[in-house]
Amino acid sequence: MKLWDDAITISLAGIDLYAFGLFCMIGAVAAATAVWALCRGYQMEKGSAGILTGLMLLCGALVSRIGFCLMNQSLGCMMPLASWFRITEGGWSLSGMILGALAGSRMAAAVFRVPPKRTMDITVTALPLMIAAIKYAEEKIPDFDISRPLGDGFPAGISILTVQDEYGTYLATRRVGLVLALVLFFILVFSLLRKNRKDGDQGILFLLLCGAGGILLESLRYDHFLEFSFVRLQMVLYAGILVWGTVLAIRQDEANRKGLRRTAIITCILAIGICGGIEFALDRMSINHVVLYVIMIAALAVPVSLGCCLLRRKEPKSLE
Repeated sequence: MKLWDDAITISLAGIDLYAFGLFCMIGAVAAATAVWALCRGYQMEKGSAGILTGLMLLCGALVSRIGFCLMNQSLGCMMPLASWFRITEGGWSLSGMILGALAGSRMAAAVFRVPPKRTMDITVTALPLMIAAIKYAEEKIPDFDISRPLGDGFPAGISILTVQDEYGTYLATRRVGLVLALVLFFILVFSLLRKNRKDGDQGILFLLLCGAGGILLESLRYDHFLEFSFVRLQMVLYAGILVWGTVLAIRQDEANRKGLRRTAIITCILAIGICGGIEFALDRMSINHVVLYVIMIAALAVPVSLGCCLLRRKEPKSLE
């Protein structure tokens, strides 16, 4: 098979492979390994890891491609239906992959006849490994997933989180995403050790952190990927993921803390509104971008923190 002339390739055992696809495959293997280990830990029936992994990958790839085709406005309109099946043209949507993998976990729950929360918990704990691999693979795509120019005042060449070209220095948001994905993975792994953890907690924690982190990363990038006017369409999907996580956290609250529930949903909506306003203001107002992003991070931290508080439960008292 002839490789694209402009694609970055890696020679492995004498075979030329697309670098992006190779690292995505490595991420899929890592995620599959995590699913296998987690299925054993959850004492799922034999063969469940293979079925769950297969549905995650299949639905993830399908929704990722459909999401890209629906959101891609590079031609000034939606991609023609005939081009949807030519997967060598265009691209893929990371947020679509996440939603597709979650849909696959739901299907797997129906196959195994187990609570959907359980397969979702397994899926989300493994997903950050795939996300991290995709972010690393994006290094092989020139000028992709980078920020606005950082300006003359930024010390060039001192950070592994920046890239440079003849025009200036940029934040490599793909590398930031890689770091955040690995941090998310370790948070989810350590949260498995909670004594009072219940099915669904892992999924909710993932939705809260992934939704908030996705909003921030999509705002930071400036490569006009899946963008309409000033709106980054994947940012809208991540906002939906954050709302989804907040709603599930409210439903998971066993203490019926009504004040905390109301505050969580109100601050979630306000945070999304603030992020939308900041996104509009970034290139239209002279306010320092660092200040705007500090406000964005603070706004997103509030609903995430409240959602995590809703997952807290009192430790069971030990009988003496």
